Amino acid sequence: MSGLAKSTSPPPKRKRLYVFLLGIGFLLTAFLIGSWLIRPVVYSPPERKTDQVQQAKVPDQSADAGTREVPKEPKGSPVDLKSDIEQVLAGIKGANQKKDLSQLLHYYSPNFPQLPQRAQSFSRYWKDYDYPMMEFKIIEVRLLSDNDAIAKVTWNVETQNISTKKIKNVSKTYLTRFVKESGEWRIQAINETE
Repeated sequence: MSGLAKSTSPPPKRKRLYVFLLGIGFLLTAFLIGSWLIRPVVYSPPERKTDQVQQAKVPDQSADAGTREVPKEPKGSPVDLKSDIEQVLAGIKGANQKKDLSQLLHYYSPNFPQLPQRAQSFSRYWKDYDYPMMEFKIIEVRLLSDNDAIAKVTWNVETQNISTKKIKNVSKTYLTRFVKESGEWRIQAINETE
């Protein structure tokens, strides 16, 4: 009778199909979540009453003709956030070009996944490569909460192999999550995008 009992586990081909469908479902879910996180930031300034409108200052005649005072955005605005994120990225650029690991790690959250391994990777790369040119461009930035932001950043980097002097240009775009810790923005996670 035991030889006639049917097995409850699906055949191997069916298992592969289930695993494949589960993988497709996971990728679709990850894509949808990623698409939601990368929505463009839309900033509309608050409405002001006409009697509260500030007039722009007239530039001093002795000043350059091309310079004008522009009113600063209020604290916490997208322009202010972008400026803060640019400072972090500029610090990372400088630390990479100086090959200063302690300065570089200052811009990463202690909660960054596998931070010690990332530090070792930087040290290994710096033994073999110099970075004559590093440029970044913030494509978009969005404040998720008071202490959490996300930015899509493209890095254009020129690397030079120290021993062969061979130069290579690399361009990559990353979805970078920032967290505000002790009043400073730091990188909490990085994911490469297409």
